Amino acid sequence: MAKCDIHIWHTTDTQPCWRCEELKYSERKKFTNMAKETCVMCGKETPYDINDHVDMRFGYVDGLGQTCKDCNKIHNINEVIIEVPGQLIRDTPNDQELGGKIRSLLS
Repeated sequence: MAKCDIHIWHTTDTQPCWRCEELKYSERKKFTNMAKETCVMCGKETPYDINDHVDMRFGYVDGLGQTCKDCNKIHNINEVIIEVPGQLIRDTPNDQELGGKIRSLLS
């Protein structure tokens, strides 16, 4: 079990503290090989671990899954990116109405 600097020398205190728990977690993470995500289109391994949050990945598509860089580029999955003014979002509390306004920005 990993012990923090204090517990290495303090042999009578057997209860782990938060530092001990952090060390235990970092040691476990260091020696654990995470499985990698595979592309849902071609099956190639991507650079992302299965535990990586989807907001921190490139090529993750909601409702589809993780795509590799090549499939994302070939199929233009993330083709349309628009900027929506924050004021438009604040002024439109109805989600359906907001969706219509955003669609009008695309045309």
